[in-house]
Amino acid sequence: MTEKQVSDHKLVNGVGRVRSDEAPKSDSRYARSLQITGQCEHPVCTDHPLNPSQPLSPVALTPSPMTSTSESFFELIGRPFVGDEVFDAIPDTVFFIKDCQGRYVAVNMPLVKRCGLHHKHELVGRMARDIFPPDLGEVFSAQDIEVIRTGQPIHEQLELHLYPTGQEGWCLTWKEPLSDAQGTIVGLCGISRDLNPSSMNHRDDIEPVSKVLDVIRDRYAETITVDELEKISGFSAFQLDRRIRDLFGVSTKQYITRTRIDVARHSLTHTAKSISQIALACGYSDQSSFTRRFRQSVGLTPQAYRDNRENIAAEDEHA
Repeated sequence: MTEKQVSDHKLVNGVGRVRSDEAPKSDSRYARSLQITGQCEHPVCTDHPLNPSQPLSPVALTPSPMTSTSESFFELIGRPFVGDEVFDAIPDTVFFIKDCQGRYVAVNMPLVKRCGLHHKHELVGRMARDIFPPDLGEVFSAQDIEVIRTGQPIHEQLELHLYPTGQEGWCLTWKEPLSDAQGTIVGLCGISRDLNPSSMNHRDDIEPVSKVLDVIRDRYAETITVDELEKISGFSAFQLDRRIRDLFGVSTKQYITRTRIDVARHSLTHTAKSISQIALACGYSDQSSFTRRFRQSVGLTPQAYRDNRENIAAEDEHA
């Protein structure tokens, strides 16, 4: 990239604050090209093309151009990355940063080892579908594309990870979009943290709870009854409540509320939708009930929260 290109791509504050009546600016020509063709047209990606029709065999991986791929990406967001060393020291957490095609540009050693590799450069430049078992790799890649396309983060998603080494286990995953100074999403960062074995009394309990969490995330705007969740999980309301408390420290109803508030916070920060529109989209019948619940959870009214985030963004831009 030229010096001007680098200066034009300064990071606002990790995640671009995009304001639009319809959708985040992440649904740009870069995201659309990624969704339609599997290749992104952003300069940092076209400089290092990867042919998605030719997936790499995990056992045949050769060192990738780590320095070139990583440096181009971190020039794009306007700052270097020096945090992977601390993540190397956390054995129960995998850490990654990916570009707008879903290719790794930074990873920690626990992820490297779980993939049966020895060095970080063996992962950098690759995609999840090149590393993980076929079905799971495609799920992870599709998940990455969705975060990049919509700008919607993933928080505490319960997932079963199957690694090429044969290791498997349940974990909680977080993914956050990363943007350049223009608000265009150019990648994502994330972690997946292993569940503590004591988090659940029995391993077989986790999959039914995962199904319940999927329903809550997919249908947070609807009225979800306890009876329905009992049928999905096979647990009584008390049993399900106890298992969700073991994982997240909140009741089932509190988890539903937290999911709705998280979506609302994202909309207040990244879109220009009215508060009444956000209230309806998050499952509240009117603005007053939404405002009351939001204030109970966050400590601010929705408007005060939006104003606060805008003030922080303005300060960052002038820093």
